Amino acid sequence: MKIKLILFVLVFFIHGCIFDCKEYLNEEIKPRQIYGEVIAMNNEEIGCFGTIILKDKNTYDTLRGFCYCVPKSQNAWEYMAIGDTLYKQKGELQIKVISKGIIRSFQYPCCNH
Repeated sequence: MKIKLILFVLVFFIHGCIFDCKEYLNEEIKPRQIYGEVIAMNNEEIGCFGTIILKDKNTYDTLRGFCYCVPKSQNAWEYMAIGDTLYKQKGELQIKVISKGIIRSFQYPCCNH
């Protein structure tokens, strides 16, 4: 009986620790509007994540955990540079990078790790 209880607790714990990209994107990213000039990009110390700092007039926004280990259709990080404009409309998961007058669209990136 103790073994079954331990196994049940282990399975419940492991299942609860699994990161769900779709849930994260729908709950945390989709409701946000993102807009601003990229003024800083830094790789985080662990994993495939970066931080982007945006400026719009006198307002700053920080995007943490921006994944860059993704397919090309999502790899805005590789394309983006300081001085570019990043835009994401509220209710969508598509981001636009405006660089030197050229607009490229990407799906908002998410890593499962």
